[in-house]
Amino acid sequence: MRIMRRERDVKAEVKKIFDRHKWFWFCPPANAYGKSGISDFLAIRDGIFMAVETKFDDQPTALQQGFLSSIAAETGFAFVVDEKRLVAFDQWMGLFDQAVGFAKDNMTPPVEIGGPLLDVQKILMQGY
Repeated sequence: MRIMRRERDVKAEVKKIFDRHKWFWFCPPANAYGKSGISDFLAIRDGIFMAVETKFDDQPTALQQGFLSSIAAETGFAFVVDEKRLVAFDQWMGLFDQAVGFAKDNMTPPVEIGGPLLDVQKILMQGY
């Protein structure tokens, strides 16, 4: 990954990660017609919903934290990804890919996948 200098760089890397892992994603418009606090990215894959708030050397606002909490409460994934968590986000996506492969075969993912997946998930959920 390249050196991050601003939030726009983090967003560009998140887009690449979503594309590489074949998630359908979009960025809701941040304007007068939108709702305040909505995350920068909303994504879905295999019936799983995800919201990602991107930051650079910053923390989510109270409204952004509230939105992320509401997504997590509805069994979606809600992550804060900044320049320090990009690697963790990419790791989570790879582990998720592996877990989905097991689930599609009606198998439970082994602890070698599930344990690290949960560990990385904790890192991504910090900050809200």
